[in-house]
Parts: sequence; C-alpha cells; structure tokens
Amino acid sequence: MVREGQAIICVSVYMVACNEARHIRRALESVRGFAEVVLVDSGSTDATCEIAKTFPNVKCFHREWPGYAQQKQWALEHCTHEWVLNIDADEEVTPELADAIAKAVAENNTDALRFPIPEVFLNRLFPSEILTKIRCFRRAKGRYDLTNLVHEQVVLDDGAVVGVTPAPLRHYGMVSMATVIRKQNAYSTLKAHERFAKGRRCSLFRLMTLFPATFFRGYILKGGFRNGVPGFVSAVNAAYYSFAKEAKLYELGLESETEVQL
Repeated sequence: MVREGQAIICVSVYMVACNEARHIRRALESVRGFAEVVLVDSGSTDATCEIAKTFPNVKCFHREWPGYAQQKQWALEHCTHEWVLNIDADEEVTPELADAIAKAVAENNTDALRFPIPEVFLNRLFPSEILTKIRCFRRAKGRYDLTNLVHEQVVLDDGAVVGVTPAPLRHYGMVSMATVIRKQNAYSTLKAHERFAKGRRCSLFRLMTLFPATFFRGYILKGGFRNGVPGFVSAVNAAYYSFAKEAKLYELGLESETEVQL
C-alpha cells in the first residue's frame, strides 16, 4: 500500500497465477507502491484477473502453462524496469521489505537482494531468518534455469553483488493440510522427473535417512519445536516431502527397467 508522501518504487514486480482470487488482492495491495506489476495468468476461472485489473499498476497477460521456470522467465522478459521483484500471488511484501528494496535501488551498489520468507501455517506465523533464493535483482543480471521443473530459481551472472535484508516477504499459501498435501504431491512428482532426467537415481541410504534427517533439521535445528503443534506438523510435512521425492525417483527407475520383477 502506498503511504502518503511515499515515492513510487521504480521496480517491476512480476508474478504468475491461476485461480488465486483468495489471495491476490492482498499481494497486489502490498505492491501498489511499485511502478508496475506484470501478472501472467494461465487460465483462471475465478475472479483472479478481474481483481488484478482494478489495480492501476498491473499489466495482465494470458499464457498457457508451460512450466514454472518457463512461465516466470516469460514474465521477467516483459518487465520494463532495471530492477525486478518476483512474488507469488499468495505472498505479501511487507512495508519494511518495500523500503529495503527502494533503498537498494537508490544506493545502486548491489545487483540483487536476499530476504527471509516467513510462512503462515495453521493460523501461526512461523518466524524465519533463513534467506531464500534470489527474488529481487537487476533484470539484466539474472535469468531462470529452465531445466528446473519446480523450485525454480534465478541464476545470477558471475560477479553479481548480492545484498541482504532481514525485512520479510510473508507467505500465506499453506492455508490448510489439504493444500500442503496437494502441493507436495505435485511438486515431488515434478522434482523426481527433473532429477531422473538429469541422471540421478534413487539411493537406498537417502531413502532410509531423508525422513528422520529432515524432521530433525526442521523441528530441532531450525527451532520448529518453538511453534507448538503447527511446528511439529510442519516438520513432519517437510520430512514426508523429502521422502516422497526420493521414493518417486525410485519408482521412475523401476519404470525404466525392461523387465518387470515379480
């Protein structure tokens, strides 16, 4: 939201969406103070596009879904400002993050900015100090690795200077267990196919250890226990997701064999 007397932030925000009417108003309100928002919709049947068109800084495009990295790269290429910011329709730029981005652009001594993305899950905000993948950067300095089917990320040019801010981008997408399970099932399938295509094969050791190791890291090392029952559930979800990716990789290996073992 633009505060009174606040200058427009000369940054292009880009996002991809499909049927995000539940969340998108909050996301677009949070970037109302940015110069432009490039929204690429892949066939929403709800009010996503109608809501987006009520914001004067939003440019709406329609494009059939080619995959996460390809869609975001296409959106990136339609941005017009030197600096860009990628957010999802279920995220929210905090005022502190907007200020940090405006400062980075004005100071002009970095090429990208990293920040944490705390998550709202089971009605609890999970604090996070973990810095995420690059989301804000000079448009000419980064591009997507199109071989990534999911968990796509921007690859920066060699020598790019990356700044850091504790100001957060909030994520509201994990609104229910059903949502989490649906996303994990889809993402783990894509990730297994991606890894298989790159020559990775299932490791029995990883299959046996991923679940307990991931749970321990999330619940103990990352302090999930501080978040009560939601913290425990989240750690179990993360552990199962890691296991599912490896199990599906094993399944792909079986499917590639010429003989069925009975």
